[in-house]
Amino acid sequence: MKFAIYGSLGIAEHAINSLHPNHPITVVVDDPPRVGEKIGSLIVHPAEALLEGGWDKIIIATMDFPGAVKKVYSLGFKPEDICTDVFWDPFFLQYEPTTRCNFNCRYCTRQNLPAERRNSHLGFDTFTRVLDQFPTLKRLQLQGLGEPLLNPDLLPMLKAAKKRNISTSITTNAALLNENTTAPLLPFIDKLVISIDAVQEELFEQMRRGGKWSVVDNNIRTLLNRNPKANVTFNCVIGTENISQLEDVINYCLDTGPSELHVQLAENWLIPSQ
Repeated sequence: MKFAIYGSLGIAEHAINSLHPNHPITVVVDDPPRVGEKIGSLIVHPAEALLEGGWDKIIIATMDFPGAVKKVYSLGFKPEDICTDVFWDPFFLQYEPTTRCNFNCRYCTRQNLPAERRNSHLGFDTFTRVLDQFPTLKRLQLQGLGEPLLNPDLLPMLKAAKKRNISTSITTNAALLNENTTAPLLPFIDKLVISIDAVQEELFEQMRRGGKWSVVDNNIRTLLNRNPKANVTFNCVIGTENISQLEDVINYCLDTGPSELHVQLAENWLIPSQ
């Protein structure tokens, strides 16, 4: 069979590695700005390259499956043109290192967790036992409803993942990001995600109860000044309280210089009637 792959480069590469060598792939497609890059000997083309035709199936290789399908349909393809078989092993895992937190954010559902999950750490033995069940893992995201830096086993977890060449990220509120905590961790973190939902002191401390903006701001600036090559991403969750402040967040990013800014809408998981 002849396949075309549409999606993000990281997942496309995993799909390519999982395909039998006798299944030719003549094109890998992605949206700009990745067009022109290569995965092995395959050149990344714009989505319109799918119109060259001749494919037995189009493989969707992206975390945004619905969005990719919509794009493929807009080019005139039909459901039967898309490969729906799952033929690769799991390569991404999001794992919650703790449900404890030093903040009590107004919109967080942590306190609604069942008693057996509330305020508990993931143990290193459990972590490695679960990790061993995913031998094909390539990406690990240590993130959940708690603050990962509170888990005393975080560094051994990161070292275990690095030993297996797994690309690992953690998400933090940055309140504990001082030199003592970051220096040992950074060599084992491929991406450090910092949650920033507001940069004005009053609004920040209203939303992120228990946090001090002056502390967070100082920690972020110190981290980026001392580690200019670190892969640091700011993540901003937008809701009714802070949507008018998005421009301030963008300006803060331009001032401090993270690698990326991600903006996403708030999700309601466990809070009734909100």
